[in-house]
Parts: sequence; C-alpha cells; structure tokens
Amino acid sequence: MQIHTRTLNVGETLSITKDLGVYSLSYLVNDSSSGTILGNLSIGGVQSSSVIQSANQGATFTAGSVTSPLEGITINCVSGTIDIVLSVGI
Repeated sequence: MQIHTRTLNVGETLSITKDLGVYSLSYLVNDSSSGTILGNLSIGGVQSSSVIQSANQGATFTAGSVTSPLEGITINCVSGTIDIVLSVGI
C-alpha cells in the first residue's frame, strides 16, 4: 500500500474512480477555506448528496474491502485549501 498526499487549491477538483485503487481517503478543509464533497456513498442506507464543508471540517472514507476500492467521490475546493491523504493499493 502507498500513501499519497495532495493539497487542493481554489477551483481544483479531485475525482476518485475505481481504477485509481483508493482504499482510504481523508480530507481536512483548512482555515478560511470551504469545499464540496459529492460521492457515491451511503450512510445507514441513505444515499449521499453534495455536502458543503467549512473551515476545520474533515472526514475519512474507507472501502469495505480490498477488492472494492472507493469510487465516485469528487472533492472540489471552493476557497482556500483542502489537504487530502489517499491510501492506494499496489
């Protein structure tokens, strides 16, 4: 497994697709920043919609198994910066 880090700046987007092999994604919206998270995720059986994140908010998403990496997640930096950490299988 490899760990990758990235900082999104204003107007930048990161899209996670299955073929990237991402098994864990963590993000933190930095001070004076905001962003949107849209994903193919469900919590308690409820399908997600676009979530607006404000400064100092973040989350971690983890795949259910190594044979089913994360997919359909898009992070968009609206203002400031968003720090991202990805765990990727080799």
